[in-house]
Amino acid sequence: MRSKRVLIFLSLLLPNLSFAQNVATSCVSISGNLDASETELSSGVASIPNTPPDVASPSGTTFSDLATIDSNSIFSTEFDAVDSAGNSRTVTTYYYKYASDRWSVRSYVDGSDIEGGVAGEPYRISTISLSFNVDGTLLQALGNPMHVGVLWSGDAQRSDFTLSLASFTQFAIPSSPSEINTNCSNGPKRYVIRDFDGDYKSDIVIWRPEDASWYIRYSADDSTETIQWGLPGDIPLEGDYDGDRVPDLVVWRPSTGTWYVRTSSSNYASFIQQQWGLPGDRPVRGDFDGDGTFDLAVWRPMFGLLYVIRSSDQQQMVTQWGLSSDVVVGSDLGVCSW
Repeated sequence: MRSKRVLIFLSLLLPNLSFAQNVATSCVSISGNLDASETELSSGVASIPNTPPDVASPSGTTFSDLATIDSNSIFSTEFDAVDSAGNSRTVTTYYYKYASDRWSVRSYVDGSDIEGGVAGEPYRISTISLSFNVDGTLLQALGNPMHVGVLWSGDAQRSDFTLSLASFTQFAIPSSPSEINTNCSNGPKRYVIRDFDGDYKSDIVIWRPEDASWYIRYSADDSTETIQWGLPGDIPLEGDYDGDRVPDLVVWRPSTGTWYVRTSSSNYASFIQQQWGLPGDRPVRGDFDGDGTFDLAVWRPMFGLLYVIRSSDQQQMVTQWGLSSDVVVGSDLGVCSW
């Protein structure tokens, strides 16, 4: 359970501002094999150079330092991330084996690509930890999928993309990538309902009305997590409201018509609050403007009206469809009493 909560009064259009989204990288997935026979770093994680995760603490480490720790224990891949201004930036991902079945996967960009960075110095933008079963299959991917936000140098604004490493194995064959997809071009990263661990399978999720706790059972490794979010009497929903293709924890409060969205892009540390709807309305999940991000929507039974705030432009949309006695599909009536 994460205790830190930051209240942010923003529209729900977090990663979808007026950037050139048709150009900027939004999703990267890397799959492949990591050689089980490679030598572990002698001092484990402590052997990995302490490169700065941001521009606040440059360390003087070079890319050569990253690559020559132990020639038997290093493997790297590269991909180009396109920023909001259409510039291509090289991202290098290093794979460090620090235990027999554990790897630390860290992605870096050159300091010249970071606002305030030092040219020639690597800046870490993501860290994902992979662990494997004895048969070489993936056991756990901590921090995966990773929501990466970078303040690029030059005329680009902050760009965000999702990095996924959920398809790796550890067999005794040479380390190599089998596929690197930018913007998931060879198989678009789709939104999978209730897929909190990024393995493209729905996880088992329950919401306990007595204490408003979410109980998540992850399909990737069968582990569980409990997160308290909401109040008794709220209506639980789930959907991608921040545009990172990972479910957010959402409740709608019938007494005030207020949405509370705990965002996956913040690792569920922050939430967004917005009033939309009236007592008696029914919250509806869906992407009504086709931009890949869920919109705030309520259906008013008295008039059969659907009220939507589009995530793409924050404009309101009203559509009449249905009668007062109808049941709107997508309102999670199966878990709620009206």
